[in-house]
Amino acid sequence: MKCGVEVMENKINKFLDNLQNENRELYLHCERVAMMSYAFAQALNVSYEKREVVYLAGMLHDTEMFDDSIIRLDKCLYRLSNLFNEQNSNSTL
Repeated sequence: MKCGVEVMENKINKFLDNLQNENRELYLHCERVAMMSYAFAQALNVSYEKREVVYLAGMLHDTEMFDDSIIRLDKCLYRLSNLFNEQNSNSTL
C-alpha cells in the first residue's frame, strides 16, 4: 500500500505531465519560476529538503493544483511563509 506522500507525488507528476502536453507555455513558465525560486533558496542557504518544496511550489504556482491538499502534507512539505520566516530569523543584519 502506498503512503500518502507517494500517492501525492504520483498525482503531482501525472498532473505536470498532462500540463506539459496540454499547455506547454504554462508548463515552461512554471518551470522557469521553479528553477529561479530554487536558486534563490539555495543562495539563502536553505536546506535541500526545503529547496525541493520551493521548487514544487514554483512548478504549481499558476495551476489549479496548488491548494490546501498539498499544504496538508505537513510532514513532507513546509509552508513557504514558515520557510522564509525561519530564514529571516537566522540572518544577521
